[in-house]
Amino acid sequence: MAEKLDLEALEKLASAAHQHGENIGEPEWYPAGDGDIWIADSNPESPYVRAMSPETTLALIACIREQDAALKRQAASARLGMDAAKAAAAVYYRLGAQALDEAGRLAAQTSFAELESQRSANAILTAENERLSKDAERLDWLDQVNRATNERNDTTYGWRFDINHNRAALMDHNLPALSVRQAIDAAKEVSNG
Repeated sequence: MAEKLDLEALEKLASAAHQHGENIGEPEWYPAGDGDIWIADSNPESPYVRAMSPETTLALIACIREQDAALKRQAASARLGMDAAKAAAAVYYRLGAQALDEAGRLAAQTSFAELESQRSANAILTAENERLSKDAERLDWLDQVNRATNERNDTTYGWRFDINHNRAALMDHNLPALSVRQAIDAAKEVSNG
């Protein structure tokens, strides 16, 4: 593998050769032993010497430096991109960790047994609500029947719940006119009082 090219030294030699181009190939121009390193054929008319003119060497050095600068810019951009990606990943990691922590906290607060217990309680309350709704419909129906009877007979009777030693009876000929709920509540007061 070739050793690393010393661009500074090569540039100085090419600049000097460019400025003193008429001396190319003359032994006194090269320091002792350098001629066979930089120019393989010391004949100034050789194709290699003509192709590797000082202008060509300077152009190659400029191209190498331009490419080197471009690579450094790309490396700096890549570092910026990687830094931004690392920062974004850190934010996403932190947010993900927070979400997992919150999920764990919520899971710890709510056990499956507790959820099942709440479902059971909800089913009981739903059934009780349906039963009470049916009872309310029955009582409302009795009040509707009583109003219809009063309208048909041009009367103003209401309900009365009568309790004695022989029976408990809900009757529809009471004055003042009470709704079925009022009649039941009044009988409860008398019975408890």
